[in-house]
Amino acid sequence: MTTGVAPADPTLPQSSPATLPDRQQTVVLHDGGDVVLVVGEAGGIQQPIQASKTAMSMASPVWKAMFSHVWAEHEASEISLPDDDVEAMLLVLRIAHLRFQDLPSKGLFPLNSLLNLAVVCDKYDLVHLVRPFLDLYGWAKPASTVYEHNTDPVWLFIDWTFGYSGDFTFRAEYFAANMSMGPDGVPVVARQPFPKYMPPGLLDKITEIRLGALSANNLYPQRPQAESLTMSVQSFSNLFSTLEIRTHESHDYSALSDRARTVQSQRSYSSQVISRKDFVGSGITEHRACGEVIDVAARAKQICSQLPSPVLEEHRVHMAAQAAK
Repeated sequence: MTTGVAPADPTLPQSSPATLPDRQQTVVLHDGGDVVLVVGEAGGIQQPIQASKTAMSMASPVWKAMFSHVWAEHEASEISLPDDDVEAMLLVLRIAHLRFQDLPSKGLFPLNSLLNLAVVCDKYDLVHLVRPFLDLYGWAKPASTVYEHNTDPVWLFIDWTFGYSGDFTFRAEYFAANMSMGPDGVPVVARQPFPKYMPPGLLDKITEIRLGALSANNLYPQRPQAESLTMSVQSFSNLFSTLEIRTHESHDYSALSDRARTVQSQRSYSSQVISRKDFVGSGITEHRACGEVIDVAARAKQICSQLPSPVLEEHRVHMAAQAAK
């Protein structure tokens, strides 16, 4: 009796349960490689890479520790790296194995590729290995070109990782002035949220500076509190830059009839009555002083131009160390 299924040919290699359709052909970086790295998540695209433990240990102190007797991986012939980006890992491993002929050509890397490379270099302490190629091949060219075109917040982690301190400082200060709040309360710049990877403490410092600057503009009782504003410090300054503060001393209101003024006043302010005591408590005792104190346009511009830097000392120390590698 036959089942209609041809028997397996014992001369052909058989697929094991661990062999997935999305596992790519092995990239051989060393003919005598003693470890296969499987980069990528299970169920997705996985890239096996045959590498040398010796070459990897010489390139990275993290890899050196991983292949020491302290870690279980030191005897493993295959190691899974599900959290690492395939493209970034191939690049750093090719440099570590002196496979320079297989490196990408000179020119700008896509921003996401640069971020993935920065993440891998930060994780495995590989900046000393990769940064010379970034500069030589121009892979991170935008880090030193026109700033206005490179204010994506993704650059913050890239600059911080590779020690581009000048660009990091410019961008961090730009975001302190231009960060706003999205409709869901998430910090954004030009409607783009900040990325997952950020230098430690930076976003908190930017948020602190923004709230401090907006609060500094709160000089009279009915002004909204900083926490309720979604705009950035720069947008706040721009909004009031065209305002003209008018007082009884600076503007002639005689052309308006008393009746018209009364009706308009009732419509505009009947629900927002502010007592004289509130203004006196704020130091405002006459119309001229009122005009000077609530000149929000000039004050907002001054505050915006004098924002403190969000760059912390720990950021400076870290980038100096990275640049020296």
